Amino acid sequence: MPQRCYICDVELVPIPRAHNGPLQDNHATRDHVPPDGLFCDPKPSNLITVPCCHKHNRKHSGVDERLRMFAALEIGRNEGGEKILSEKVFGSTLKKMRQPKFVTKIATTLRNETVATDKGPMPVAVFTVDGKEILECVADITRGLLRHFYPQFNYHGHDFMVVDIHSATLAKGARDAQLRLISEMVTKTQGESRGNQSEFRFWRQIDERREHGAWLLVFYETVAFTVCHSKIPFRTLFEGHCQGKGRERVGPRIMTFSPDRFGGLGLGFEIQLSCQPGGCTSCACFRQGFGGQAA
Repeated sequence: MPQRCYICDVELVPIPRAHNGPLQDNHATRDHVPPDGLFCDPKPSNLITVPCCHKHNRKHSGVDERLRMFAALEIGRNEGGEKILSEKVFGSTLKKMRQPKFVTKIATTLRNETVATDKGPMPVAVFTVDGKEILECVADITRGLLRHFYPQFNYHGHDFMVVDIHSATLAKGARDAQLRLISEMVTKTQGESRGNQSEFRFWRQIDERREHGAWLLVFYETVAFTVCHSKIPFRTLFEGHCQGKGRERVGPRIMTFSPDRFGGLGLGFEIQLSCQPGGCTSCACFRQGFGGQAA
């Protein structure tokens, strides 16, 4: 059976052995999910790869590095995150002056805030980045995981909804609801880990008969993303959340998924959504004074 791209579902053409020219868009390649750059060296032996067309293997070029920065700068990162921050973010990305626009965005939006943590209030420096490309990257990681674990599951055409959860989102309110969402996923779904230092952990529950599912993806044990996917567009579930063509800010608004509303997955949790002009933004926090080390 011909292989197909996990992102666009195009039929892949094997690269001829004697091929010396540029690759065609539909040439067969392999893509790591998540990107292997998010893992510490030496790379673990159990990383996941899936078939991908040459065109979409380049789709997130650079985004994986920005996702790595976003996750590694978060407070509460584990030892794997600390190593990534030291060796990859400071020792490679910043040292070699890559990602100048992203770094400038971080620098120009830095501000001091206090966030609630398990150890009490903590002074942090907060930065804001455009989260759209990161959330799209996470959605494609989920597509890759679906292709790997459920090769017969047809998720093409599904609507994917990604919500990020970390110290900055928790600080905006509904902390208990967001933590309850994570607890629901961890206690009621199947979990796995990749990486020698738990750089990536994930939980999932898939209903193949009803053709939908829910995932929890966690990087460095500190930045989480919940991903729901369904043949039914999520805008029909959240009708009235965004009003008007201008997408004026609404929220934060708590939307509730009950087992009945999401087709028997057995999950009942709340998601905090908000919209603003220009698209959604995401924030990450790191300990006060950490920016001095970056200099």
